[in-house]
Amino acid sequence: MSIGRIWSSGKGGKFAIIGCGLYLLYVLLGAIVLPLVVERVVEGDVSARLERKIEIEDIDFNPFTVSMTVEGISVEDDREEILFQAGVMRADFQMSTLLTLRVSFKELALIDGHAFVKILEEGHLNFEKLISGCLLYTSPSPRDLSTSR
Repeated sequence: MSIGRIWSSGKGGKFAIIGCGLYLLYVLLGAIVLPLVVERVVEGDVSARLERKIEIEDIDFNPFTVSMTVEGISVEDDREEILFQAGVMRADFQMSTLLTLRVSFKELALIDGHAFVKILEEGHLNFEKLISGCLLYTSPSPRDLSTSR
């Protein structure tokens, strides 16, 4: 049966073709486009905001299981020494992430992960600036939102 015949067979055929097209678009965007975008955003924007060099070897996203695997991730401190690295970071997202656009995890796993903590000459830990930088970009608490109205 041809696509033209299915299309002209009524609303059910049109919905089937549109549904298949949307599903194919979701699979292509998730498997090909999303990993490229995430890698560029992390290595570019997130790295710039945190003022740390972040490198990623490879990112794979499985749109069927809604899971992402990041291979070879490393974060350098401001002295260009490795602060954190992991062989593999795997995130299994909740299906609700697709509908609510809020990231929630079913599982987050680090495989062969290492954090390198050092006490610097000034007496501070090497990751203190990174944590304070992260805290600047957190969302406000619900209590803060209710008092600002």
